[in-house]
Amino acid sequence: MAKIHGIVYLIIGIFVTFASYKINYDKLYFFFYIGLLFIIYGVAQIVIGFINKEEKKESVRQNQFRQTPNQQYKRCPTCGNVSRAQDNFCARCGARLLI
Repeated sequence: MAKIHGIVYLIIGIFVTFASYKINYDKLYFFFYIGLLFIIYGVAQIVIGFINKEEKKESVRQNQFRQTPNQQYKRCPTCGNVSRAQDNFCARCGARLLI
């Protein structure tokens, strides 16, 4: 099942909140508050997505060099692909590998 991005919740929330307020707030106040909840949820999803992305980048940086009993290998800082120690560029994305 596909994950719905936070921006979609944000746009729907803004639309529902604005429409219910402009049409008739006295009768549609329930939809007004549901729209506000969508906005809050969308913003929270966006913030959590950025936090997770930064944590993933940090873990890739920390695990860039690993040594196995027989050989060394590098991890690409961009995509996380494993490459041989003598490689200078990532085979998957083409990014330059750090020494």
